[in-house]
Amino acid sequence: RDDLSLIATMLKDENEGIRRTAMGAFVKFGTRDDLGLITGMLKDKDDVVRQTAMEAFVKFGTRDDLGLITGMLKDKDEGVRRAASEALTELATDPDAEGLLDLLADRSQGWDSIAGSHYHALCLLDRKFYCPFSPK
Repeated sequence: RDDLSLIATMLKDENEGIRRTAMGAFVKFGTRDDLGLITGMLKDKDDVVRQTAMEAFVKFGTRDDLGLITGMLKDKDEGVRRAASEALTELATDPDAEGLLDLLADRSQGWDSIAGSHYHALCLLDRKFYCPFSPK
């Protein structure tokens, strides 16, 4: 618990390298109960910090976080969007599938990178729930 107090302090540091290190440590040593510490990091100015924060949701998140994760599919950084796609795929359950697939299908229209990320998430979820034997 003392280590997590230190990590929480490091998450507020001005230096992006320190924040990156703190996020990596959180993913290794944190728990679901500590996830609130890094929710604010999803708005960090550093792409790596936001991506690592999203990766923490893969490890510690639940279905309750799907709305927050879906919102991260609009992030300006492709790595963050890809981590959000993976988190959605990991945490979504069968009851979530239809609503998420409809939402992502609506958002995947167009030719920009954000639409492409929505399409990527749509494909991952479709594979998980409807075509589990298709090649990756």
